[in-house]
Amino acid sequence: MLVAVATLLPFGWLATFAAGLTPWLGTASVSTSSFGLPGGSKLFSVIGHDESSSSFGLDTMLLFSGQEFFVRYETEIRRGMLVISFGPPLRTAASTQYRYVRTNGAGEIAFQVSRTGLYEVRHDASPDGRGYDLDYRVSWGARPAR
Repeated sequence: MLVAVATLLPFGWLATFAAGLTPWLGTASVSTSSFGLPGGSKLFSVIGHDESSSSFGLDTMLLFSGQEFFVRYETEIRRGMLVISFGPPLRTAASTQYRYVRTNGAGEIAFQVSRTGLYEVRHDASPDGRGYDLDYRVSWGARPAR
């Protein structure tokens, strides 16, 4: 019985999205930090990192022209920044949009879907010259353009 519920849960969730009952496509919670070689007042080179994370949902999805893809975030940044990128799965610099979150707090970032197709969202910590050390939670979804 438990296996059947665990197997059907994602399909039920996708059905609620397809029916327009929820805009949510995924969520992730991440705690991450880097370490490396010091080089004066900056970190010379990141040589490793520690990370604890959990996620649920789709990070690659079919979206339709006219939709708005959005990411809600909560951050606690001690060093570095959160980078959210959105674009086709086979990315080029010209086809990917990036947003940078450098401060603590909560907010929302929106991207307009200009063409129907497959899109992918990524969320990563990025160093600011001193490495990175941050906790963040992101949730993403799609809705009709406002």
